[in-house]
Amino acid sequence: MPRGFSADESDKIMATLKVKGRSLFAQYGIRKTSVAQLTKAAGISQGSFYRFVESKEHLFYQLLGEEEERIKQTLAPFLKLEQPTVDSFKQMLLTAVYEVENSALLSLLFIPEEYEALKRKVDQLHLDAHTLDDLEELQPIIKRWQANGCMKHIEPEIITSTVRAFMLQSLHKHEIGAAWYDKTIEVMAESLAAYLIKRG
Repeated sequence: MPRGFSADESDKIMATLKVKGRSLFAQYGIRKTSVAQLTKAAGISQGSFYRFVESKEHLFYQLLGEEEERIKQTLAPFLKLEQPTVDSFKQMLLTAVYEVENSALLSLLFIPEEYEALKRKVDQLHLDAHTLDDLEELQPIIKRWQANGCMKHIEPEIITSTVRAFMLQSLHKHEIGAAWYDKTIEVMAESLAAYLIKRG
């Protein structure tokens, strides 16, 4: 536990830092959120802040991991299916896009200046781990579905990359057009599901 705080106090302060940090990062981004804002919100000194986390970027990184875990839990019922249908795979894709699109923290990673700010403080190996973890967790599921005969035999890496490319469409909502975006994404999800999942 950080020096000068009991275990109970440390837990409460860390929990407060996460709650306030999530709100401040969502409102101001990584770069414009200051340590002073975080410490004021948590009721601790700036010196005490560094007893809990290495930097504001490391606090964001912790929150990012929690956000990704929450989304994984949301998608778990789809990923546990032994034989997904075209419709269930389509719904999984749409759910994933919705979750990422509505996550203020994840959306910051797609802003080059914000990502660079994070990368300057957090080891690149740790950032890369997010991508590697996603690959490692999804590929056995893809292989299981292929073994069950319900998914086309395409390299799992290609399927993962294709799904990721689909997810990135949420960044182009304005270019696609707000009036057409929802229906466009639905058509793309259905097309991808129909291509990858074998009917019957």
